[in-house]
Amino acid sequence: MNEERLAVFNWLQQIAPVNDYVLDWKDLTQGFRFEGQPIILIGARGIWKPKQIKQYPISITSVESSVLH
Repeated sequence: MNEERLAVFNWLQQIAPVNDYVLDWKDLTQGFRFEGQPIILIGARGIWKPKQIKQYPISITSVESSVLH
């Protein structure tokens, strides 16, 4: 696993407990910074691959709506 991808999962582990393990859409669309670069986890619909993560896409969801809204 590359450093960027590992940073994503570390960040998710940090923010998940904040809302009882429900990830907020705003947090995922704003992402976080890794080595000075923003890593956005949700962008265009479909399979999303942040430009910093070259090998594997990160696909969180394909629609913004949720039964929780």
